[in-house]
Amino acid sequence: MKKNNPGVRENSPKKDAALTSRITVKSKLNNRIGKKSRNIELARDFV
Repeated sequence: MKKNNPGVRENSPKKDAALTSRITVKSKLNNRIGKKSRNIELARDFV
């Protein structure tokens, strides 16, 4: 893969934006799931 390829450079901003947006969505979902699982673990401790 050549780094000095204009075609790749033109595509990279859009691809990067799509990837970052996907990653942010995944991280948000993971945070929600993580919070839920933590709450369940805390509830188990109280029982």
